[in-house]
Amino acid sequence: MLRAGSAILASSRLGRSGRGLRAAGWCAATLGVLFAAACFSLDQPQRRVQLETLVQEPELLVVVDPRAALAFVTAGGALTLSTGVDAGDRLRAEFALPSPTAGFAEAFVSALREQPRFATIRFRVLALDDAVATLQERGAGQVFYLHTGEWRLYYDLSLDHYTMKVWLNAQLEPAVQAASGSGTLALPERLWKGSCTFRGPGKAQPIEAWRANGGALLHEVLAEAQRRCGRKAAEHLVEFLEGGDPQGAFDFGDVRSPAP
Repeated sequence: MLRAGSAILASSRLGRSGRGLRAAGWCAATLGVLFAAACFSLDQPQRRVQLETLVQEPELLVVVDPRAALAFVTAGGALTLSTGVDAGDRLRAEFALPSPTAGFAEAFVSALREQPRFATIRFRVLALDDAVATLQERGAGQVFYLHTGEWRLYYDLSLDHYTMKVWLNAQLEPAVQAASGSGTLALPERLWKGSCTFRGPGKAQPIEAWRANGGALLHEVLAEAQRRCGRKAAEHLVEFLEGGDPQGAFDFGDVRSPAP
């Protein structure tokens, strides 16, 4: 069973040399503003060859890290991470909000299964806590690792209307790194990464609207973030395999959800 825990904020490190920066620098990401791929120590052709080999395997392991704290800080309250997470935990408990990563993984795998090259592949989806032994056995073998970088409700200039932000990440990396807890770090061994930031709804809403009808808006915006980001990550992976995008950030436009 997937369970919530503390938030993990992804960090990034640039290449160690000018050549590394040009050929393998970290390609930062945000969608909703931006969506991006992370490109590390291998150049485009080398990474594509390794990915092509990987997707020919009969089974791909997808590891879902469910740890994700909802931060919710109200205007006039103490602007600290702990108080924001405590308030977010209460909101999650009251409205039974799931981890963003689980639905993101479902959408990611579903979108990949629609692609001919992935049609015959079996996807084995495991929560991180249930996958440790399997990951250790696979060692340097590549696995998909999905996690939430950020999840919060933040207020606008009115101080009493809120928007939800969800930052979701999908990446390919050695199984042992995911097992050791270093999966959220930007490491040079990583073959590919897609990151998506979703903000919604299009118009910030008062907290009463978020809480109305059993937290319907909370669930709707979260579900849309999971669905759209999961599909966008899958599309980007396929696009890279079919020819490869240039390094850098990929701007797919505003992905804010429509106002209710």
